[in-house]
Amino acid sequence: MRLVDAMVREQVGGGEPGVAVAVTQEGVVVHQGCYGLADVEWRQQVTPDTVFALASLTKPFTALAAVLLARDGALDLDAPLTDYLDGYPDPHGLLRLRHLLTHTSGIPNFVTAPGFLDGPQRLDRSPEQFVGLFAHLPLDFAPGTRYGYSNSGYRLLDLIIERAAGAPFGQVLHDRVLAPAGMSRARMLDNARLVDRRARGYERADPDSPDGRSITGDADGWRNADYISATVTGGAGGLGATLEDLIAFDHALRDRLLVDRALEKRLHTPVALADGRTEGYGLGWVLSHYRGTPTVGHAGGIEGFSSYYGRLPEHDTGVIVLSNRGGFDAMGLARRLIDHLLRLPEPAARLATVRHRPERWTGTYTDTVGASAQLVVHEGDLVLLHGGRRRRMVPLDAATYADPRDPGVLLRCHPAGSWLASITVTHPFTWFTGHRRQDGGEQQGSEPVHPAGREYGRGGALPPALGPV
Repeated sequence: MRLVDAMVREQVGGGEPGVAVAVTQEGVVVHQGCYGLADVEWRQQVTPDTVFALASLTKPFTALAAVLLARDGALDLDAPLTDYLDGYPDPHGLLRLRHLLTHTSGIPNFVTAPGFLDGPQRLDRSPEQFVGLFAHLPLDFAPGTRYGYSNSGYRLLDLIIERAAGAPFGQVLHDRVLAPAGMSRARMLDNARLVDRRARGYERADPDSPDGRSITGDADGWRNADYISATVTGGAGGLGATLEDLIAFDHALRDRLLVDRALEKRLHTPVALADGRTEGYGLGWVLSHYRGTPTVGHAGGIEGFSSYYGRLPEHDTGVIVLSNRGGFDAMGLARRLIDHLLRLPEPAARLATVRHRPERWTGTYTDTVGASAQLVVHEGDLVLLHGGRRRRMVPLDAATYADPRDPGVLLRCHPAGSWLASITVTHPFTWFTGHRRQDGGEQQGSEPVHPAGREYGRGGALPPALGPV
């Protein structure tokens, strides 16, 4: 595995914040490696039992706890939200627990609320105070009609789980998911309690900032990540775990120690919207494809940490990447590991074979967390501006396009009348859905956000070329 070690060390220097990775095949760990530092100040190495913040990789665990409670009759996923949160504002009674699990509730994502990242994320609040930050905001869309990634929904879920189980969320998660999976070090993190071998989170330092001077003495240094209150993250992003914990989780999923085949199928079924279309999110899992094979996974990003866990069920393969480097391309590294170890067949290059009208799709497309992509026509071709990349797209049919240089990138256009048209851009392991802006604005588009989300600051954007973090 020297080539894998060299691949990781190209991205992670020995004196920098680190990364822990593992790949499993047929229940056997075929590669495991730890690189860089868990604590740069104390020069402590990353090890298999270093505790990393998982950020939104928490969501599959929260969803599992909810689904297991529902299996045992303690929750009804199709019940009105107000059955469990009496007094939550839902005058028409349309919100269901399932909407929270699948990001189809329309409840605004508190992370994107104006000013949230400049102060509220640092303040400790009671659950009631925190819910008050978004509960009275108008919905982004009618429940069930669209997909819109929302950390708010998963914060409501942890409160619902507590009330249904009659125990603190962290205890329910431990008893229902973590302990049965053999995740002995995993736990909900808080800011005050000591956690043995917890990694410190870091962000790239700005050499031009007065407080961003490099730790190592050069311009390409690091700084400590900004503080975030543990009362913010909760069931949306508050879990901490080690590489060994995630390996145990992978084994537990493979051996169906947590859910049987029928329940697993429900977890991995794409959510159906009111108009009959589906989106690539199940109950807590991002559903996609890579080189023709289905993938199931989730990414996480928060100040100071990035993570990814995914499975390729048809190849009985799992991949884990945990990092205390804010903004690190964890999914991109996972893709490189899969490419090297599985050697999946390269997709065939695609050529334009049909007549099409690219001008009908031009415009800027945004989602509910502020990510966007732009479609323009250049010399008769449809061009996609997305994720810091400019891609010439060739038509496969009247509404489907592919990047001939990277056939894993697909563009599907969904006409819905006037400005309500939408697009889905599928990348390896992930996808982006945006709706056309009514004003037809010509902005270049921000970096797109993985369905696993814009987390609590810098960690959710999809880097150029390789995929989300």
